[in-house]
Amino acid sequence: MAVFSNIFRMMRWMLPLWIQREGSETFQYVRRSLGGPVIIPHFYNGHNRTFFFFTYEGNCRRTSVNQQFLVPTVAERNGDLSGIPTCDSSGHCVPGPVIAPASISSTAKALLQYYPLLNVDGQSHYNYEHFQSTPASTDGADVRLDQTINSKQSMYARFSRKNITSNFAHPLLPNDIDSIHNRSLLISHTYTITPRLLNEFRFGFTNVITNVNFGIRGADALQ
Repeated sequence: MAVFSNIFRMMRWMLPLWIQREGSETFQYVRRSLGGPVIIPHFYNGHNRTFFFFTYEGNCRRTSVNQQFLVPTVAERNGDLSGIPTCDSSGHCVPGPVIAPASISSTAKALLQYYPLLNVDGQSHYNYEHFQSTPASTDGADVRLDQTINSKQSMYARFSRKNITSNFAHPLLPNDIDSIHNRSLLISHTYTITPRLLNEFRFGFTNVITNVNFGIRGADALQ
C-alpha cells in the first residue's frame, strides 16, 4: 500500500515599478493517492486478485488583474460635460453641453451605479485603477478497482470526477464565474482467447455540465 501527498504553495509579487498598490498571486497544489490490494480482515483477502487505487488532485489559484479605465467624474455624472470639448476639422473646440440633472434619463442613472468614482489623478489615459480578483480552482478525484477473475479473464472499473471553477474579469462589471463539472464511468472486461488474441469489452459513460454565471441579470441592472 502506498500513500503519496504533496502540497505546493507559491506566492509571487507581480507589480511593475510604476504601480503603487500591491497585488499578489498565490497558487496551491494538493495531490494525494492511495492504492493496494483489497483486504478485509476475516472476510476477504484480495492479495494478487483485487486491487484498488484512489487519487485526489486539486489546485487553487488566487490572482488579480490590474484594471485601468476612464470613468465619469462627479461633474459628468451630474450632467456637466463642459470638460469634454467638441472639435471640428480645423481644430476649433467648444466646451461640451451642461445637461440639467432632471433631464438625465433614469436608465443612465441606473447604469452609473456600475461606474466607480475616480481614484487616480494626473494620468491622461485613465483616472481609475483597481486590482480585480480572478480566483480559479480545480478539484478532481479518480478511483479504480481491478479484479483478476482467473488466468484468462480480468476486469476493472474506474470512476472519475473533476470540478473546474474560473473567474473572468470584465471592465467595470462583476466577474463571470464559470464552472465545469465532469463525471465519467468506465468498465472493462478482458478475455484472453489465445496468447496472441484478446477480446476486450468496454462500457463508458461521461456527463459534462457547464455553467456560466454573471452577477447582473438583464433588467435587474436598471433597478
